[in-house]
Amino acid sequence: MTRWCVTASSVVLVIAGCSRAPEATTAVAPPTPYDESVYCSASPEELAEIRQRNRDRPPFTSADLHKLMKEPEHATYLRLWRDQRSYYALLALVEGVVQPEAGRIRKQDVRELLGDAFPYNNNARTLDYAGHRPLPYATHAVIVFDERDTVTDVDWVSE
Repeated sequence: MTRWCVTASSVVLVIAGCSRAPEATTAVAPPTPYDESVYCSASPEELAEIRQRNRDRPPFTSADLHKLMKEPEHATYLRLWRDQRSYYALLALVEGVVQPEAGRIRKQDVRELLGDAFPYNNNARTLDYAGHRPLPYATHAVIVFDERDTVTDVDWVSE
């Protein structure tokens, strides 16, 4: 499975794993040993583990969402997303708020966080958010919900 990771100095195409910037092909410069991955999309297996862990936690509430939205690292990206529809802000919010709460966070919470969105392929159990970036590759976050309207998966797709 191929995944994109954003590091402090480059975009790295990673074939497996994402805890640090591994040896890989980069678009800008080779990663250094100190190049920490900032965000990396969770694999379906990782999301399944997150959902399993979150099953025993209390339901996600609006107060939980507001608390996360006020945290400085999320508040900055939230402003950037709302003002400019930045892909990198969308990535940070999906990876920092939505994915860690998979199995708990509901569609109404995602809409409150990211705003309204259209269903992907007219599927009522998905929302499609598109960010702007110079390289229009995998700029759409398709957030998938189950029958209870809780997040089950996030896919990054191109137009």
